[in-house]
Formats: sequence, structure tokens, C-alpha cells
Amino acid sequence: MTAATVNAADPARWPEAKVWMQAARALSVERHPYLDTALTTMFLVERPGLRSVAVDARWRIYYDPQRTLELVAEYGIDALTADWVHEVMHLLRHHHARWESLHDAPQFMAQFNIALMRWSMPTSPIWAWRCCRTGSRLIGCLPRRDIPAP
Repeated sequence: MTAATVNAADPARWPEAKVWMQAARALSVERHPYLDTALTTMFLVERPGLRSVAVDARWRIYYDPQRTLELVAEYGIDALTADWVHEVMHLLRHHHARWESLHDAPQFMAQFNIALMRWSMPTSPIWAWRCCRTGSRLIGCLPRRDIPAP
């Protein structure tokens, strides 16, 4: 366990995680102004122990403060901006309505994320992609704003 992990586990540091999440949202809006309204509509909810981020149909984004601090320590704020954009795309693509139609079948949860990742991956050589990679783990992949869609 690294020093950053030990410090991230301290609940006294968790308010710092909210500041990082808010900063990541602001950076996401700056980088992706077309998502401004959607990103700023989302309500931030702390959920210790979640070990991920998640959204619900009421546009709440749940985050784990310990995970947030660990991500920032290891990968920087870009990891959190990727989380924001990934989660807002679930909402914009109405995944919550599709999920409800599956009657909360837990075995399909991973497929929802995979479907969104597939949407984010390049499908045409015309697209130029901005990707953040951490080793072999993709933490975000978004189309560049200055290149029109095919």
C-alpha cells in the first residue's frame, strides 16, 4: 500500500475528494463545452466504499472519496475527467431507461459499460482520438472537438 493510498483512506481527507471531483467537472466542461449543460446538471453524491463512480436516472453521480484521492494521486485529474464524461454519456444515451427495462439484471451491468466504451472507440480512420491510457487500462477516450464527424 502506497503513502497516497494510506492517506486516501483517512476520512479526514475525504472533503478534498469533493474538491477534486468539482475541479474535474470544471475541466470536463472546459475540454468538452458541448457537454456543459449535462455535466453541470449532475448532482455530486459521496458514497464511501463504492470503489467506482455511478449515475442514476435523477442525474446524481456517486463517487467514492477514497478511490477519487487514489486516482488523483496515481493518474492525476485526467482520470476523474474521464469518469465524468463516461458517466454523463450513460445519461445522455438513456442507459438508465434501458437498465430499468432489464429489471435490474446485475449480469448486464458490465455490458452497459462495454457498450459505452465501444461507442467511444474509433470506428473510422477519419476520426482522430484523444485517449488517456494508464498502462493497459483505458481511462477515457473522447473524440477531438476540432475534427468533424464522418
